Amino acid sequence: ETSFFTSTNAELHRSVARLWEMEDDQPATPVLTKDEQRAEKIVASSLTKVDGRYCVGVPWRAGRPVMPESRRKAYSRLCNLESKLNRSPEAAAAYSEVIRQHLARGYIRKVPRNECYGNQWLLPHF
Repeated sequence: ETSFFTSTNAELHRSVARLWEMEDDQPATPVLTKDEQRAEKIVASSLTKVDGRYCVGVPWRAGRPVMPESRRKAYSRLCNLESKLNRSPEAAAAYSEVIRQHLARGYIRKVPRNECYGNQWLLPHF
């Protein structure tokens, strides 16, 4: 099957000119909001490399963020997870190994009871 396309030089010139006009309308650098500028500054000033891994500060908005209450949902998911793991010793062993690795690498830590109150947000998982 053969397809032919014909165009005059004038049509081609107009098409290319429109393409360049569309590209010229775009700003050379993106315009960032104040929040985006602040977040970029936090990331740039806090970026470090520790033991071959990058660490960066969390670019929260000004002040302490208001987080929804999560204790009930986290507890409910914990109960569901325990029930699931009780039915599957293999899954329980794999889960325990992942938790052990996270503890060893410092990704997570056991939180003492005296730190379990006040303004906090629990990360529910399953």
